[in-house]
Amino acid sequence: MNLYDILPLIAFFSNLIVGYFVFYRDTRNKINISYAFLAFSVAIWSLGDFLVHASKTSQTAIFWDKLSTAGALIFPFFLLLFFLFFTKTKSISRKKIYLLFLPTLIFELIAIFTNGITGGVRYTFFGFVPKGGIFYIPFILYIITYILTSLIISYKFYIRSRSVKKRIQSKLLIISILIPLVGGILTEVIPTILKITVFPLSSSLSTITSLIIAYAIIKHGLMTPTTFTIGRKTLLFFTILSTLIILMSIVGIYNIKELNESNEKMIEHQRHVLIGILHIKNDVLRCDVLLDKYSLTEDAQYIHDLNYILDDMSKRVSIIENESPTKHLEDVKDFIIKYRNGIEAYKNGKFTMHDVMSISDSLVTSLDLMYNIENEKLKGMVDTNKKNYLNSVFLMLVFTIILISIGGIFVFSISRSIIIPIIKITKTVSRVSKGDFDQRINIKSKDEIGELVLALNQMIKDLSKFKEESEKHSKELEHKVRMRTRELSKKVKQLTKTRTALLNMMEDMEETNKKLKRVQKELKKSMKELKESDIKKNEFISIAAHELKTPLTSIHGFAQLLQNPSIFDDYKKSKKYLKIMEHETKRLAKLVNDILNLSRIDLGTIKLYFEKVDVKEIVDEVKREMESLIKKNGLKSEYYIEEGLPKIITDRSKLIEVLINLINNSVKYTPKGKIIVNVFKDGDSVHFIVKDTGIGISRSNQKKVFGRFYQVDSSLSRKVGGTGLGLSLCKEYIELLGGRIWLKSKLGKGSEFHFTLPINRQIKK
Repeated sequence: MNLYDILPLIAFFSNLIVGYFVFYRDTRNKINISYAFLAFSVAIWSLGDFLVHASKTSQTAIFWDKLSTAGALIFPFFLLLFFLFFTKTKSISRKKIYLLFLPTLIFELIAIFTNGITGGVRYTFFGFVPKGGIFYIPFILYIITYILTSLIISYKFYIRSRSVKKRIQSKLLIISILIPLVGGILTEVIPTILKITVFPLSSSLSTITSLIIAYAIIKHGLMTPTTFTIGRKTLLFFTILSTLIILMSIVGIYNIKELNESNEKMIEHQRHVLIGILHIKNDVLRCDVLLDKYSLTEDAQYIHDLNYILDDMSKRVSIIENESPTKHLEDVKDFIIKYRNGIEAYKNGKFTMHDVMSISDSLVTSLDLMYNIENEKLKGMVDTNKKNYLNSVFLMLVFTIILISIGGIFVFSISRSIIIPIIKITKTVSRVSKGDFDQRINIKSKDEIGELVLALNQMIKDLSKFKEESEKHSKELEHKVRMRTRELSKKVKQLTKTRTALLNMMEDMEETNKKLKRVQKELKKSMKELKESDIKKNEFISIAAHELKTPLTSIHGFAQLLQNPSIFDDYKKSKKYLKIMEHETKRLAKLVNDILNLSRIDLGTIKLYFEKVDVKEIVDEVKREMESLIKKNGLKSEYYIEEGLPKIITDRSKLIEVLINLINNSVKYTPKGKIIVNVFKDGDSVHFIVKDTGIGISRSNQKKVFGRFYQVDSSLSRKVGGTGLGLSLCKEYIELLGGRIWLKSKLGKGSEFHFTLPINRQIKK
């Protein structure tokens, strides 16, 4: 038995134990019942996998695979049922349960009565594995649909749950289900569809699921029972002990079976040796017949056939010598040499027919002796192997029965010695709690229970004495109470005055409470804003990861292509691929620079280089850089620059980056039409406008477009790409350069991005 056999077997017993444990904790709770059946279905699935891998014939493997498929089919149904009960999503009627079970029933009938799901089996290095039938893909879709529905229900419950305990429980349940789900898809579904060999792990990974569920039960009170008595605990211990003993016995018997099969192979080899000896003996007799025919006809064909038989005999001797070396084989080798020499001597007239025949007679005698020896050896091996196999299995079964019996007796005796005294103690303590202090516990035991009984009896005796003393003191207290009441009546008058003062204080506290409520509302609003910011950051991380991955994947792919000598030597192709890699590298560098610049802006470490720049030159430079992109997208561009614009003092690179970002943004969201750039003097500033005829931006989103990580339409943004940082960077740069930026847009009619920069600005040295 190897690891591939043990893993499903461990999964079978672990799910069986956990299922029984959960069910026994509360046999009336729907959550416990549904999970118990879920664990039992996985146990059936795992047992089926074990029996399929251990099968010796394809027919047996197909039969056991039907059992495995039956368990795999009912698993998603009970999983969904369990999550519906656990999360208390809705009240579930029997009709709804029947509807949920209907697909399961249909697939079960297909699996049992046809080969639609399992289309056969194939043998691999770890045993037989099933091949998918015509209904295999619908079968997988059914399982994945039910499991994903269960996970979505659990995730929603996790999100809306306010209880920390419930959130931890649901998180553990999600993790426990995801492990075998992902393992099953990677090791069973994909390999079966692609027809590749991978050891299936979905049922085996359910062992981890069982451990997580057990942890959740013990540590976080999952599926807490109404009562879990010592008797139940003892019975559970006995069940686990018996299961482990049975598991050990199965492993032992399986190893004995493998040893028996190994011995059977040795016996089969011995049979081949005996058959080989008989063939050699037959070849010797055929040689004599051919030699006799040659002596009568002197036909050379008989000598040729005789030499062929001798060559074949030499091969048989080599095979037998490899399987069972023996000294009698030397006689056969000598015979072949002597017989060949005898034939030559007979042809030359040196030997008579009788001389040659005597050589073969001596070999036949030796072969008979060899056959008898090997046959006796074979009989001894068969008898010994059969006897050892039966004795081993018998001893293993007896050992298992004895261990289970001893365990049962031990558990029963321990349970009886604890449970009966505890029942008596409980009854006595219950009567004492009602005031009957004359009760005593009559248990004679010299163990810890006996010590507990002595301590309880002493406590009851002390309580009885205390009761008498308390009755005596109660009379004295009654007298003191009367006296004290008179004193208290005087103090009540003083308290009335104090009450008036307290009411005044309460009015002040009410005013303070109103102020606290206002502060609380402001805090809630701040928390909401923080949460929205956190969501946007998470979206940005996801988008940035995608944007980083795309150019990296492209660079990696073309780098692998360039490793191909035939492509590398092709100058045009290699140049084309290198240009693409250069473009993707620039794209990656721009994304990283955007993120770094935002970080520098936040930290106040970004550097600006102010100088006098010609606005027309900058616009012309941007035009040259963006023209190819605009034409590539089927758009037109128009540039209107006022004549005689003065030079402005600003950061040249940041201004170029702002214009490129705005034009690039317009290109992305303009399916058809044109991009218009307009620059003119506006008082002490230069006014820039980037206008498009694209999809436009709704009024509700116009205030958000300059925010970090924000994208107007997430579905469209996924198509056109981007991280949602471009417009945010534009706003940050323009404000750092002393200008301002704003937006005018109508949905469906395009957008206008305006920004101004001051003409004169003092340059810091």
